[in-house]
Amino acid sequence: MYTGGGPARRELATLITNARNAAPTTTGRRMTQAALGRLIGCSQGTIQKIEAASVRIDQSTVELIIHHLGVDPDTADTMRGLAVRNAVGEPWSRERALVPRFARRYFESEQDAIEILSWHEMRIPGPLQSEHFMLNEFEVAGQFDPAPYIRNRARRRELFRKPGLRRYACLLAEESLHRAAMSFGPIVVCDEIDYLLDVNDLAEHLDLADDRTSVRLLPATTALIDPPGDFSILRLPDPKDSFVYIEHAAGSHYVSTPEGQEKAMTTWLRLDRIALDRDGTCRFLRKLRDEFASG
Repeated sequence: MYTGGGPARRELATLITNARNAAPTTTGRRMTQAALGRLIGCSQGTIQKIEAASVRIDQSTVELIIHHLGVDPDTADTMRGLAVRNAVGEPWSRERALVPRFARRYFESEQDAIEILSWHEMRIPGPLQSEHFMLNEFEVAGQFDPAPYIRNRARRRELFRKPGLRRYACLLAEESLHRAAMSFGPIVVCDEIDYLLDVNDLAEHLDLADDRTSVRLLPATTALIDPPGDFSILRLPDPKDSFVYIEHAAGSHYVSTPEGQEKAMTTWLRLDRIALDRDGTCRFLRKLRDEFASG
């Protein structure tokens, strides 16, 4: 069972533990947790929790640890990056409170993934939503202050530029765009299609994504035998942290067993074989956009 402390936090905790054990001391023995606590102004229990990845670590604490342990520059930069990727600090705390509890594990792991393979028939996933689409979604949901949601969505899009990301491949059913048109109207969906085209355009919009990122469409005429619900396969640096996130009307659930992940991968590859390629997707999206604009 998931107990919190995502992959980035656990990796940061390991680096801190290793740095403490390697730090020079006057006795020649490794530095204790209590000694590190005295240096940075906290208790031994707090250090124990930090190294167990059971608490968030704010950026100022990370800087104190780097300074007092004499961490080398490369490792220090890695530690700072992990602290940011784990979204520590007050801005994420506000946004996290607005994320449904059932989705938090996914959101916290998304930024650490080396590969994300997803299938969406019911909805368009957050990182692939245009700003106009996103704002309309929040308005329909009756949100009073969209600012935290906008920050959250912008942070999720950062995963496209992460050096550790090998592939983000989304298979999208045409049905998801028609559902969106029914909810938000054709103008919003035209804007969303423009954004999807930009993400897929390797010639003009590398500021949005690159060749590791793709959106491929399954037209409504595609014959789907027993179509699955929306799901995402997250592969993380440590294979034991990988999982499948399955969305449904009542929320979601997670599958972490090797058998469950293999089954999801088999399903995704089946859909992948019948989806349009990147160029075919772009042509279909432009045609669909013209139909929404004229209708």
